[in-house]
Amino acid sequence: MLILLSWCITFALLDCVEGYTPKEFAVKAGDTMTTLTDKFFAWDYGGSIIFDGLYRCDKTFGTNYQPLLNTFLNKYTTDPDSFGYKVQHNITVPFHRNVGDRIGMFPVAYLNRASEQSVTTGPDVDLAQAVAEQYVLKFPIRLPDGTFARRKGWKGNSFNTSTYLWIDDTYMGFTLLARLSRMFKNEEYAKFIAKQRMSFNHHLQDQKDGLFFHGINTAPKTLSCCKWGRANGWSITASVEVLLTLTPFKESMKHEWNAIMDSFRRHARGMVKHQSSDGRWHQLVDDDTSYLETSCTAMTISSIARAVNEGWLDRKEFEESLHRGWKGLETVLKSNGTISGVCRGTGIQAAPIDYKNRETTYLKTRNGGIGFVYHAAVDYQNFLATSAVSIVNGQYLLSVHVALTQAVYIYINYLL
Repeated sequence: MLILLSWCITFALLDCVEGYTPKEFAVKAGDTMTTLTDKFFAWDYGGSIIFDGLYRCDKTFGTNYQPLLNTFLNKYTTDPDSFGYKVQHNITVPFHRNVGDRIGMFPVAYLNRASEQSVTTGPDVDLAQAVAEQYVLKFPIRLPDGTFARRKGWKGNSFNTSTYLWIDDTYMGFTLLARLSRMFKNEEYAKFIAKQRMSFNHHLQDQKDGLFFHGINTAPKTLSCCKWGRANGWSITASVEVLLTLTPFKESMKHEWNAIMDSFRRHARGMVKHQSSDGRWHQLVDDDTSYLETSCTAMTISSIARAVNEGWLDRKEFEESLHRGWKGLETVLKSNGTISGVCRGTGIQAAPIDYKNRETTYLKTRNGGIGFVYHAAVDYQNFLATSAVSIVNGQYLLSVHVALTQAVYIYINYLL
């Protein structure tokens, strides 16, 4: 028995020696993606996440993607066919089928540029505020209580009501308002997204395991079939955005803060409970017969790492999960800098098999949350900076405590 445990400890130490540093991962993936701008750069939610992630890489790792990103930001405000140009010139753009997807999230990239220039006024901020006021706050498809909704659900459901909630709309619908609220300490925006967040939690979070269903038809209260990985990724990342926004107001909005924090913690613990043996999460979080999916993994790592650093989650409770998650995420980065295992963007599916059959072709993953690999790298790096792990010459040096934790995990879960 002691020999077996000793072998586990040795394996745990060796297993954490090789791999990419977060910076190496981000640079390799970013350098490849930025040669494929025709596939990955666009004014939509997928493009927004990529731009946001690459800006964060510049700030954390000292990369230099901003000149390229700025070229596209300038293009979107000078090309008459682009949303940015139309918004700046008061040309009305029809509302999209859902909030944030096509129009309402991308201006986060302009706020990044304004932040880098240390300004809170000017055309970039004006553009972001205009989109928020016109296309997010005035989005017309709502439940009677004002919650963002859709008229379309999933195959086999009626498509003629405004009663469908998709958890995707939390991150896509909240992020721009959250960033503006933090920039201007705007409590009204904070109250708005807090109310939205609590409504989505009420309708879509499973109180038994803390996970989220992809969607619901609220009229007959019919939940979708599955707890899709990226649906849970959208939700956990949206919760982080909301909590960061509520932080300055957590006394005046104590009820909202406590309710959203409680939901977030239950979700985080539910995700960790379903983490796979290699550290990644599955396409269907609670179904280990579904494939291991990259965007959900990146979103979960990013969110939990940020929450630990903010003091919302206990470091000791989540540390080992984050290290395993990163080790799993490293495996999706190929030698040519492409990323594997990202589910192509998808609507709500009728049955588990439909999620399991979704493709993961790299060039079709812009709207598959692929940009969250950059966020995961940045947030894991920030976590490492305050953890028991240091990185020297590209190698991980774990404290004895972390190594022993991993050894016991291996021993209990796989060898007993």
